[in-house]
Amino acid sequence: MRALTVALAGTLGVGNITGVAAAILLGGSGALFWMWVSALTTMLIKYAEVVLAVRTRTLITHDGEREYHGGPMRYLRLLPGGKITVPVFCVLCIAASFVQGNLIQTSAAAVCLDRTFSFPPLPAALLFSFSAAALIFGGRKRISAFTETMIPLMTGLYFLMGTAVILRNLPALPGVFADIFENAFSLRAVTGGGGGTLMLAAMRHGCAKGVFSHEAGCGTAPISHAGAETDSAHRQGLLGIAEVAVDTLILCTVTGLVLLLSGVGYGGDAGDSTKAVLDAFSLWFGQPAAVFLTVSILFYAFATVVCWSFYGTECLAALTGARREHFARNLYLALFSLCTCLGVFLGSGRLWQLSDFLTISMTVLNTLGGIRLLPMVKKEMP
Repeated sequence: MRALTVALAGTLGVGNITGVAAAILLGGSGALFWMWVSALTTMLIKYAEVVLAVRTRTLITHDGEREYHGGPMRYLRLLPGGKITVPVFCVLCIAASFVQGNLIQTSAAAVCLDRTFSFPPLPAALLFSFSAAALIFGGRKRISAFTETMIPLMTGLYFLMGTAVILRNLPALPGVFADIFENAFSLRAVTGGGGGTLMLAAMRHGCAKGVFSHEAGCGTAPISHAGAETDSAHRQGLLGIAEVAVDTLILCTVTGLVLLLSGVGYGGDAGDSTKAVLDAFSLWFGQPAAVFLTVSILFYAFATVVCWSFYGTECLAALTGARREHFARNLYLALFSLCTCLGVFLGSGRLWQLSDFLTISMTVLNTLGGIRLLPMVKKEMP
């Protein structure tokens, strides 16, 4: 279960909260529909990539500790051209760890702290940096010990609060769902000079933010699942499917419905996503909701940061080799910890665009490779 909670730490987080808000603000209510489509169509991809990671992982003993390591860095190497594909994937993943796994997370957390508690940026930057360093230099065990405690707790509380808003507005739900489906297929022109139709905007941002949230196909979660203490790649693959369902079909849906029921999910830009979520929950529960949501985003963001630092070090090890791995790892983690400071002072608007590019690029490389390795996946299926 530790491997699953580490993987969930990478998927459950800001993407489920401010990521959904960004998708709806940029693509309209129909973006939520395309997030569902993204999840349903990529569940089998998540299953396949997890199975491949467990099948091809390597057992490494270091200082008497036995750990499994694996992921796209290992199974993509089995393909023709793997000597080129693997380094490209690793570079993209390392870049994504700084953008998607760090800057976007800390930016959202800083906005919440400032809006709810008027917490100054500089102390927040120092707090994030020192806290991240304390965890990520401790390796996989310290990271997993943190995530297996915080992720289930914060997920359960967030789900209950969001469900309470939905239950209070049951009569309005049919109208919200009608609006979601109408805008998901609307050919009405997008306003604001963006060009295209509302359907295309909803599809683009819904699918992109969906992959950002559940990460199915982009190759990151298999890095965590490869470390699972299991003798069945098939069972671990099923946990990967459950991960997508919990992430997008449940939590993203809860966030999206709360935004639309509150009326704050219409209009704006990605930079307003954190504010939109805070306003939506505060509308129903007042200041206590803002406090809880701020704490939730803070822990979610922090869990995602430490999880992505692990993804980055695993990809770095595949690039550098054993001889230079120790030096490269410490340098990377030092830069990663310092990067958490920058997120406090940066807006998330343009970061979302860069994150979309990195996520889609990783997904294309990993998914195409996984398709060519399907015969290996079929051997694990009952």
